[in-house]
Amino acid sequence: VLIREWVGEAQGDQFGWIARNLGDLDGDGVEDFVTSSPTWSGAGKEAGRVYVYSTKSGKVLWDKTVHKGQPESTLHIKNTYASETPVVDGERLYASFGNLGAFCLDLDGKELWSQRFPVAKTRNGWGTAASPVVFRDRIFIVNDNDESSFLVALDKKTGRELTSIEEIFDPKF
Repeated sequence: VLIREWVGEAQGDQFGWIARNLGDLDGDGVEDFVTSSPTWSGAGKEAGRVYVYSTKSGKVLWDKTVHKGQPESTLHIKNTYASETPVVDGERLYASFGNLGAFCLDLDGKELWSQRFPVAKTRNGWGTAASPVVFRDRIFIVNDNDESSFLVALDKKTGRELTSIEEIFDPKF
């Protein structure tokens, strides 16, 4: 099955830019995939949602809302609140939604932890857009913004902040 269209909750909902393989979650012999939430379109209800699809059938295996409502941050007309691509480590799925924060789910969609970030202005509403990176026992998140950019390392099992480097980018670039 070639999936030509991903369907959200409402007309006009849009998804993040990239999907990531998860492994064969439904046991059909084909790796399944995850993508981040539809944008807040005014018609949809959530701006922090994760969808897992069967690659073979194209059907939604599960979806999880981690944030309801419109985020406080601005949004460029050609961007989404889901620009960051979710990552997986074989046991957990990690999704970052810019100014909303980072969220960890198990591969059945149960939320294990979340780490909220302060809302900060981004240039022209472009958003933070850096996908999380998993390395060993940590998940790294870059939040590039015009007020107080930072790089944070979180414990991937608990979400506890291990270290943070602030003011890592010059907002005038």
